[in-house]
Amino acid sequence: MLAVAVATCLATSTPDALLAANREATHALGSGTLVSTYRYRSEGMDGTASSTVDLESGRYVETERAGLSRSAVGFDGATPWMRDLSNFNIPEAGGNKPALAINRAYRNANVWWRTDHGGAAIKPVDCNSLEVKPRGGEPFRATFDPATHLLISVHEQQSFGQATDTRFSDYRRCGVSLVPGRIEIINDGDSSSSGTFELQKCALAPPKPRSAYAMPLTQPRDWTLPPSGRAIIAMRPHDTEVMIRVRINGKGPFLFYLDSGGHDLLSPRVAHELGIKIEGAGRSGGAGESTVETGYAKVASLDADGAILKNQTVLILETSPPDVVGEKIGGLLGLEFFERFVTHIDYAANKVSFEDPRRFTAADRRAAGTPIPFKFYEHMPQVAGRFDGLPAVYNIDTGSSQTVTMTRPFVEGAQLRARYPDAVTMVDGFGTGGPTRSIIVRARSLELGSEEVARPAASLSTAQRGAFSDPFYAGNIGNGALRHFTVTFDYPHSIMYLSRVAHPDLRAYGYNRTGIIVVLDHGRLKVVDASPGTPAAEAGLKAGDFLTAIGGMDVARQTLRETKQKLKQVTVGRPIAVEFLRDGTPHRVVLIPRDLVPN
Repeated sequence: MLAVAVATCLATSTPDALLAANREATHALGSGTLVSTYRYRSEGMDGTASSTVDLESGRYVETERAGLSRSAVGFDGATPWMRDLSNFNIPEAGGNKPALAINRAYRNANVWWRTDHGGAAIKPVDCNSLEVKPRGGEPFRATFDPATHLLISVHEQQSFGQATDTRFSDYRRCGVSLVPGRIEIINDGDSSSSGTFELQKCALAPPKPRSAYAMPLTQPRDWTLPPSGRAIIAMRPHDTEVMIRVRINGKGPFLFYLDSGGHDLLSPRVAHELGIKIEGAGRSGGAGESTVETGYAKVASLDADGAILKNQTVLILETSPPDVVGEKIGGLLGLEFFERFVTHIDYAANKVSFEDPRRFTAADRRAAGTPIPFKFYEHMPQVAGRFDGLPAVYNIDTGSSQTVTMTRPFVEGAQLRARYPDAVTMVDGFGTGGPTRSIIVRARSLELGSEEVARPAASLSTAQRGAFSDPFYAGNIGNGALRHFTVTFDYPHSIMYLSRVAHPDLRAYGYNRTGIIVVLDHGRLKVVDASPGTPAAEAGLKAGDFLTAIGGMDVARQTLRETKQKLKQVTVGRPIAVEFLRDGTPHRVVLIPRDLVPN
């Protein structure tokens, strides 16, 4: 009987019938501009939000402000844009950002009420839900209340593997129309990550010009450089990431990652050490499949040896726990630093420089190497390239220690696993959200614009959640590939320049030859993975074992960083003894290291 009822329902509740009922229940606002203000609550902080919408086209500008957190997004019908925590505006033309802006404008203007639905593909999901794919947009699911016919929820795939459920309730009159008095946005089904909007006021205004919805061109001038217009900073040598020293509020220096794939942030440990007040309680994701707690703080200055940002709101987030990296990391310099300067990373000379964009001349651009345009995908620069001859869109991530990590949707869509029968599966890194597990292969080529990296070691992600489950880019380019070049980022003009290095030093980028993956656990080296098919697994090592010696050397005499390097550089084919404790009982095995990634 249930199947018959559902079939009857679907036969009578056609998309046209559902949308006609929704239009009659809502009453069209007509043309003009809808201006709304809200009481806003997110991440444990209260604030305000506003929305300005062109009712004919759906163009919009939305702002949010809660405690130290503030942001804005907009769409003028051509280019979506965002304003970050530091009040800097950037266009958002990468990934699925244009499609999401089209989706939002489509709903804002209720284009689905039109006779042709604005060219959208619409099909029923169940008796009260429709799947809608606007022209130029991406599919989303809209659900209507069966009694009132009002829109009650929208489920939509967002960026970096995240999905949102937007719930609408407490409808109120705004003129002759009904508008939601309460809007709740829930990320990945986690109610603790929700943001709520309570309508305070709405009004109809005359139409605004398209320019009212365009990205503001004025940017904050909250930075300084030395009189030369350039700050030059030493990179710590032999790292797989770009590591520099940074002073926080004049104190330090502290070791920071320079990360084109992140935001400016501080470790909570360092924030507490410096007495910096933390506000809010949110969640953030990244390369790993879980999420971690976040907050916000205000700092007077971030000083990278003369490149100084002043009066900044930064994220508080532990991206590199000491038990994973073996040392105290102060934080990360990300988008907010890159977007203000022209950034040069000279891997061969182990130095980074930040330059005043106004002094980066045409001659400097020609000398910087091959220009590769990029688009912003949220905070990430995104470029076009190829992977083994296949067209690919890459995120450029100087915070990654890998060469290239291909996302699971790209791996599956291109059937890459079948191409590499000798691949090995192992933990290949740790990011925000925990460890990442990938299939490691030796690819034929990786292309960025007209530049090529031959025979790269590539990670094929298996992630079901997190950034590497995102279908809107193909792969993540890390330092293992970028180190083949001197890299210049010109964020103000959305161009990356690559100048090839004749003999790049890639010694730090080899893969573990034993399969032993370790972290610190109360000062002891704990095995967290011994992947099947590796020398470690074949010798009987298991997750949960505690290493005591490698090759006769007490591991207590080495740092975690040194131990990880040793596991990469042990001699292939030469047996090495590994001593460990399991449930308190000492054991000794002999491994025969080998290159796990075929050459």
